[in-house]
Amino acid sequence: MTETIREVLPYAVALALSPIPIVAVILMLSTPRGRVNGPVFLLGWVLGAAVPAAVVVGLVDGGGDAEPPAALAVAEIVFGAVFAVLAVQQWRQRSRPEGHQLPSWLAAVDDFGPRRAFVAAVVLSAVNPKNLAMSLSAARAIAEAGLDAGQELATLAVFVVLASLGAAVPVVVYLAGGDRVVAMLQRWKAWLSLHSATALALVCVIIAVVLLRNGISDLRG
Repeated sequence: MTETIREVLPYAVALALSPIPIVAVILMLSTPRGRVNGPVFLLGWVLGAAVPAAVVVGLVDGGGDAEPPAALAVAEIVFGAVFAVLAVQQWRQRSRPEGHQLPSWLAAVDDFGPRRAFVAAVVLSAVNPKNLAMSLSAARAIAEAGLDAGQELATLAVFVVLASLGAAVPVVVYLAGGDRVVAMLQRWKAWLSLHSATALALVCVIIAVVLLRNGISDLRG
């Protein structure tokens, strides 16, 4: 089980370091509905990371001795190469003004209610291709590790907790400190906005390395 946790750690780190969800939850916490929207966003993020992974674990469970199909290995290598290219692009943008631009929809966060906050979190964690790839890859690693049901559940829980730290830390800090910590959260948001391209480059590097490693390993059998 410990070995499996080490294997899924890069996936969890890639999810936790995604800058857009962190900026989104900080913006929500800065609004009058922040005490409600922040925890609701975190709940949506946790479910968006956990449910697809749990489904894959259930579908692939028991396949630890099965040899992955060659098509899957090739797909992993192709997507790994794509994320490597994206990492280079993001790294080159880090010193350009456009590299600091955040998605325009974040400007509407002030008007979000709990339902929209929940939906935004689910979309960011379960629909965003980068984040979904990490959840599914972690789930595959858990399912193929030959663990019993309890160990699989525990490993999946560890993955989800670690993957949710990026969104969870601002929420916990806000709930503990209230309006007194809003200024600090705004400084976090400003720093993330300034370094969003660098953070995305790092996330893409992690994804590329993991996918390429898995694809090459699967091809070798």
